[in-house]
Amino acid sequence: MVQAFEELGGTPFATPELTRLRITMVIHSRCPLKEQFGQGGQSGQVERLSGELYAACRLSLTLGCETDRCLQAVAESLKRQRLLDDLRANAFAMPKATMKLLMALPLLTVLLGEGMGVHSLVFLVSGVKGLACLGFALCCYTFGLIWIRALMRQDDMKGAI
Repeated sequence: MVQAFEELGGTPFATPELTRLRITMVIHSRCPLKEQFGQGGQSGQVERLSGELYAACRLSLTLGCETDRCLQAVAESLKRQRLLDDLRANAFAMPKATMKLLMALPLLTVLLGEGMGVHSLVFLVSGVKGLACLGFALCCYTFGLIWIRALMRQDDMKGAI
């Protein structure tokens, strides 16, 4: 196993020992940058994979079982994790698109009003009532944006666990 990881990494190890740090370095050297630092905590997936590979190697050495069975279990775990990530991305694609539309809706409404000749911008920037409406709308918009980002961040954290 040590020799296999040395070949994958392209450099020999100083000692013939396989550590989690060495496995992580080999994975980082083999993964494209998109996989390492991409969306959704891909770097966490590299850490998880290196932990699982290290555990499989240690289990194989400790129990004397076949290494390929342990590595097959890691491969199956990686496949399940990728499937779960794909399902999560598909499940949240529509809510994310809806969020973008809803965040653009106030601007589109003002532009539509201007296009219809209502002069909504003039109302919003001149006079106390217009400024009060604009201030209230900006407060609601900001609160909604913070709330939606917190919900999305909460989902990202659940996906990392």
